[in-house]
Amino acid sequence: MEYKVNGIFTSCFPLFITSFIGMGESANEGVFDWVFSDPNVIKAASIIGRVLDDMGSHTRYTHGL
Repeated sequence: MEYKVNGIFTSCFPLFITSFIGMGESANEGVFDWVFSDPNVIKAASIIGRVLDDMGSHTRYTHGL
């Protein structure tokens, strides 16, 4: 369980989302409130991204790539 909690915080996905939201004209306070309310879709994407990154790192270090 600790891995999942730390994976969300160490994943750059929430920051990635907020950087793209800030680029459009449709970004308003409600959108930022939604992103910072920690919705499940952002949690899930962060965990998936962290696991994929860890799998790639494991392969790279195991096979010496």
